[in-house]
Amino acid sequence: MNVPTKIVIIDDKPKDLDVFKIELELIYGENSVIIFDNSEVGLEYIFTHLTQKQIVVLDYDLSLNHNNEKETGLDVLKKIREKTSLLTVIVCTTKPLNEISESDLKDFINNHIFSLSDKMDNTLKRVEIVTKAVAFLEKQIDTILEQWILRRTEMEREIPYITTKSGKSYSLNDLLVEIRNQTPVGVELEKNMINLTIDLLTRDKEKLND
Repeated sequence: MNVPTKIVIIDDKPKDLDVFKIELELIYGENSVIIFDNSEVGLEYIFTHLTQKQIVVLDYDLSLNHNNEKETGLDVLKKIREKTSLLTVIVCTTKPLNEISESDLKDFINNHIFSLSDKMDNTLKRVEIVTKAVAFLEKQIDTILEQWILRRTEMEREIPYITTKSGKSYSLNDLLVEIRNQTPVGVELEKNMINLTIDLLTRDKEKLND
């Protein structure tokens, strides 16, 4: 079972995105593309849906939020990174690269954006960037774990799967939430999964069973 990826767009000029949205919906489905013209509402959606796969397409040139405060796409990106490092984020702008400050460019790199996209590019080129981001997302630990979990029955996903040294138990669904939210438990589990995979591969066990 493969869960569709949600493409969350935060842009204060949604009417300019009609063609872009239609093209994305043709590929990923009508219910897979959501546009928010306000960053606060968009962030609320993102943070309450961290257990699902998301690609965030973020406008760098945002105007005022609900509190009449100026908030750039970089400000929104930093708020996302305060919560999770796993979301794949594409930043879009109409500004030429030489008009973006060096400090902002450094912040984009340090906050791990997937791509800095030109909003003046044709629609197909912009869709191609999203397609590459979706392909990248499919290779991440949390997505691979999700696909493995969803092959289990609902009963198997809800029963305790591991217990920590402190005695707290986690079901498979709990573990997915911990990883997506990058909690200490999630980060430790992610690290252990990577180490286990490396260990198995170095012992010539390239084919891992369920």
